[in-house]
Amino acid sequence: NAVAYANKFRKTESSGKNTWNWAAFFFSPFWFFYRKLYKIGSIFLTIRLALSIVALPFSSKFYSLTQEINQALKDSSYALSSGIFDSTAVFDDLIEAAIPLYIIGGLTILLSIVSGAIGDRLYKKYVTQKLNESNQIGDPLVFSHFFLKNSGVNVLAALVSFTVAYLVPNLLAQFFM
Repeated sequence: NAVAYANKFRKTESSGKNTWNWAAFFFSPFWFFYRKLYKIGSIFLTIRLALSIVALPFSSKFYSLTQEINQALKDSSYALSSGIFDSTAVFDDLIEAAIPLYIIGGLTILLSIVSGAIGDRLYKKYVTQKLNESNQIGDPLVFSHFFLKNSGVNVLAALVSFTVAYLVPNLLAQFFM
């Protein structure tokens, strides 16, 4: 995608405006790892993991309350004997568990918006730095090795970050559910 990014970088230099990166928005933090921006990818991955871990107790409570309500709706004798619908307490508890989940979801969306807004700028900085480093190499063989090592993408890093982002919260959820 070098040509597309080169055109995008030229446009930002001539206009002075930021560009939007949909891939960084939809696939944050994995896009950063894919583009070899490991430091910022690690920051975004840590924030995403922290949000997921904070959400676990609320998700567990929300899940158990919805299961209880579903059971009560299926079994009218259970609803009458448990008194689940006699007070609004169960619904208050449901709302109490849902509000933090909405806030955490909003923060996750905000994280994606920030990724989409800064992704191109950070990638341009990375590419420019690597080009400046490669211009200092005189030996063509060393240059080609450096260029191949530092250009392109890292699919494995993106897959590992994706696995970590979903595996860690799911493993921790076993303790809460």
